[in-house]
Amino acid sequence: MTAVTKKQKKNTFNKIRQCRPDREYTNQEYKNIGFFNKNRNYNYTSYSDNTSISFILSNFGEYVRDVYNSINIPQARSDFFLIASLYCEGGVSADVCSTCTASIDYLIKNEKKLHLVKDSNGFQKKFLYASPYNKIIGDYLNHLLEKFLFYRKNNLEIEYENFSSQSAFDSFIKSEIVGKRIGDDDLVIIDSDSYNSIITNDLSEEVLLNYSSDKNKKVSIRGILGNYKGFSPPKYNRILGSMEGGTMLPNGNYYIIGENKHPLITKNLNYTVNTPDIELYKIPNVTVSGHCCIWKDNTFLRLESYLSTVAEEEMEAGFWKSPSELPASVSLDQETILSFGAGYGCYGHYLVDEIPRLAFTKEILGSENFHKKKILIPYQTPEWGIDLLKFFLEIQEENIVKFDHRESSVDISSAIIPTYLHKNYQFHPFVKEFFGFYKNNSPEKVPYRRICLSRKSWERNKANQRIFLQQDLFEQIAISRGFEIILPETLSLIDQINLLRETRCQVGEHGSAQHASIYNSRGSTIGTINPLTEIQCNLGRLYNDSNIIAFAQDEYKDENNNTFYSLSEQKIIEFFDEVERKDEKRKYEDQDFVVRSFDSVR
Repeated sequence: MTAVTKKQKKNTFNKIRQCRPDREYTNQEYKNIGFFNKNRNYNYTSYSDNTSISFILSNFGEYVRDVYNSINIPQARSDFFLIASLYCEGGVSADVCSTCTASIDYLIKNEKKLHLVKDSNGFQKKFLYASPYNKIIGDYLNHLLEKFLFYRKNNLEIEYENFSSQSAFDSFIKSEIVGKRIGDDDLVIIDSDSYNSIITNDLSEEVLLNYSSDKNKKVSIRGILGNYKGFSPPKYNRILGSMEGGTMLPNGNYYIIGENKHPLITKNLNYTVNTPDIELYKIPNVTVSGHCCIWKDNTFLRLESYLSTVAEEEMEAGFWKSPSELPASVSLDQETILSFGAGYGCYGHYLVDEIPRLAFTKEILGSENFHKKKILIPYQTPEWGIDLLKFFLEIQEENIVKFDHRESSVDISSAIIPTYLHKNYQFHPFVKEFFGFYKNNSPEKVPYRRICLSRKSWERNKANQRIFLQQDLFEQIAISRGFEIILPETLSLIDQINLLRETRCQVGEHGSAQHASIYNSRGSTIGTINPLTEIQCNLGRLYNDSNIIAFAQDEYKDENNNTFYSLSEQKIIEFFDEVERKDEKRKYEDQDFVVRSFDSVR
């Protein structure tokens, strides 16, 4: 089973600091920093050289200030300041070459102990948490001062490797442990898997800090919010409501037939993942263009999702215009929900992107309030897309506002904007809670069907299609093994949902039809031919599915950019063999569940 746990409660020492001696920050730049906007219950400060000097002078005096000024290596200056300030104030000191992707509360276990990361290279100083005047931090600060004094007395230049590098820090901690000056009760050791589920070691935020030089300014939408919720002033950017993220432990419930051609599809399944909080924002006076490019004060508001990144890249390429380039032709004075994206024309994106965002919005606002809002969508939205909005959310036709996203922009006086319910398609538990139980009259019913989702009705004379050359053979083998051949597009929506809720095992080619497994709250065995993204496996992680994958062995394109791919008959047989092994195991687990449920009733 996938374990989902809640965050730790707010910590007493709620200070986060980073240090960049080589640059000054502006308030605008703070808004793009993950340590700032993912941890709004902490006080975040990025120290420059000048503010570091002022802090040290105020808290330690002239001698320690002179030591700081004498350290001529920027990274060593940063290390020294982070330790000195951590000793005074407690909280968190973090390296700058790191990006925080979820709340650090997940990492904090005991406020009285020093928290530090340990990996295959030893103890790390890249993330430290401690209470003020922690003895170990104090001893390490004195250790650095003694080293500095040694360099000065011997007229030597500071060598970073021997002064405050990771290896030097590791040696200090280990010597303290050997000397019994640090005991087991003094430390919380954060393993690298837990750390990496919250913080990634990269320079992405350093790149974001250069946004002010771009033609189009960009800022994280989380960064422009106040700390107030529903009671804040009407014209203030605010959070209307939120749900905590969760922790998903490693899940190796997948099997690859033959060569693993796309390791990134399953890579994250082997590691712990923390999903950020999902939030609903109210932001006044925005403009919308293109694939839901949201602008405020001529600044692009970034949402953390693949589709928002796509829209941003399209904007940078000139497909979508900023309000200064394309003034709005329509103004909406009613409160309007913005939840569509670049996938508005794709059934699968409706399932994993648009519908979950609207369902979350409805949950936070309440049904009555939700149905008073307008919903903005492109004119080009397919009819089946509107049918999905009506079915899952009971949205009335009169509340849907359409606009030509290709040629115009819209001014909105009060926008309601939900975050996406995933981070890199690592899904928030609400997705399962909604789809698995929405209009589900018998969630305890044990699935029994085995189906093969067919793509035969797709027209092969179109462009940009994926065509499985052994499709007929694949379906013949499926029939011979007792699978039903299903053409999903021939079924009504409610019939599709009921079918998937009765399905214990499904096979088919990668695509939107496979994502309909989202309706089955009990999980299933899913065999996918030639997946192109990680979405199906990540849904499987949330739903406790068993995923069997067979990548194409050969492929080529024609003049219409259609992709033709193939698998050998032997590989298809191996695929079905593994699917049936996993399905047999699930069938017995379900039978055991039924027996145990019957016994409990008796």
